[in-house]
Amino acid sequence: MSDPKTLTGGKKWAATKLRKLPPHERDAILTAAATLAEAE
Repeated sequence: MSDPKTLTGGKKWAATKLRKLPPHERDAILTAAATLAEAE
């Protein structure tokens, strides 16, 4: 699997910004963030 930090650009996303993204992009970012959180 790809490094979650690469997928999210190492960026912290605000809910308002996530809501503006297309669903497939938002889901990919949230999945990557969840994977990163599990690793910590």
